[in-house]
Amino acid sequence: MSKYLKSLGALYFASAIALFIFIEYYLAVPVLSAASKELQGFAITAGGFAIVLGFTEMARLHLTRIRKKTAKEWPFSICLLVALGVITILGLVLTPRHWIYQTLFGNVYTPLDSAMYALTGFYIISATFRAFRIRSMDMLIFMIPAMLILMYNGPIFAAVWEGFGPLGAWLVDVANTAALRAYRITAAVGAVVFTVRVILGIERRWLG
Repeated sequence: MSKYLKSLGALYFASAIALFIFIEYYLAVPVLSAASKELQGFAITAGGFAIVLGFTEMARLHLTRIRKKTAKEWPFSICLLVALGVITILGLVLTPRHWIYQTLFGNVYTPLDSAMYALTGFYIISATFRAFRIRSMDMLIFMIPAMLILMYNGPIFAAVWEGFGPLGAWLVDVANTAALRAYRITAAVGAVVFTVRVILGIERRWLG
């Protein structure tokens, strides 16, 4: 079977499933609802297999790095595989509620996660510094509310002028909320359009 026919079959299959789920959502038919639940359960099962496949592929990739001793990477691959194996075995044998699993999660993973999140702060500061360089009218419009929000969150500026509080609150509660809602509506419309394009077979980039 050619690659084109395989892609065409996957396209028709995905379009039929998406169209069926879409129709079932608006038609309260018991038979369609039962079939939709079965399909959603199948999707959950397929997602579980995808996780196992990703787990296997990641292990294969890092084992290859260790075997070839890829420069500056294979020691980190060893650490990843050891941590992955230990946590997986403990979770399957002792269950995630066991105190050993909770201790490792709380005393190892959580501090490391906090440290990684803290390190991103330096990159955020660097990006903010570059973004605040006023080179056009658009950057000026971007910088003025950003500086006002910065002053709103700084107690020292509120002590200098009390107007920073109401002005910052208005920007957060009114202007920011309006822009965020517009963004969400736009994203929702885009998602609907993309779904329709997939159902109709117009959008085929997801086939690879």
